[in-house]
Amino acid sequence: MVALPCTLADWAALGIIGQVHYGQPARALPYRRVIECKTSAAVALIADWWDKVEGHGYVALSFGKDSLVTWHLAQQVAPIPAVFVALGPLGDWPDCLQLKEVLRAEHDLSVIEVPAVPSHYDRLVLQQRSGHHQGWSTCAETTERFHHEQPQWRGLLWGLRGVKEPHREGIHREILFHTHGLLYQRASDRRWVGAPVGWWKNPEIWAYIDLHGLPYPAMYDVDRARIRNGPPFTFPGEAVGRIRNIRRAFPEIFRIVLSLVPADYAARLSRQA
Repeated sequence: MVALPCTLADWAALGIIGQVHYGQPARALPYRRVIECKTSAAVALIADWWDKVEGHGYVALSFGKDSLVTWHLAQQVAPIPAVFVALGPLGDWPDCLQLKEVLRAEHDLSVIEVPAVPSHYDRLVLQQRSGHHQGWSTCAETTERFHHEQPQWRGLLWGLRGVKEPHREGIHREILFHTHGLLYQRASDRRWVGAPVGWWKNPEIWAYIDLHGLPYPAMYDVDRARIRNGPPFTFPGEAVGRIRNIRRAFPEIFRIVLSLVPADYAARLSRQA
């Protein structure tokens, strides 16, 4: 039986090679002035956040485009470390895993890898078999466990954006930011949370990446406006149309997923595709 892919080598053994592309500064020229203004505001917010956490904070880095920009902005304030929740089998895009290695080699990335327990795969298969979708994400639960085990962290930056992109999730994020602002202290654990790109639009995220010539996961170039980071293996119905988009844009990855997940789960994925 083929092993479930976790690492770049695992994906490569299945014929999927992780790739990155690099931003092209010429593409960012129409956005240069707005990016300079937004960068200045974002860096100021990060500096304020860094002061509040007294140097005990990190960037939540998924290696998607939004968290990549957040991490790069943060490095303009201090060598702020990153925390990456490794979702496990079929959980992390090979292009994102490749970006992690490139940032380590080319940008002195300091990253703490936190394995998800249970893995994204184990959680979703168990939920499929039980017929109950808990609605509590693997990433969120792992982050809470990480905070409990390492209470020295006083806050985090994340790449959450609240501009209705995508529409359904964006509405909830917009409410969050209008209620609490882009920098706020959580009531539950008193940690400071900052969202320096909270009001950035998708073209502005890409303009920043292009302007700085940053490496990014090559998968986005299938459609910069539509492709999102997130597990290629997801709970059926969790995101409307996501499974169909994966099948159309990444047929080889979709084929691998169908061949490796339990038959009953594969049948549900096929129906939604």
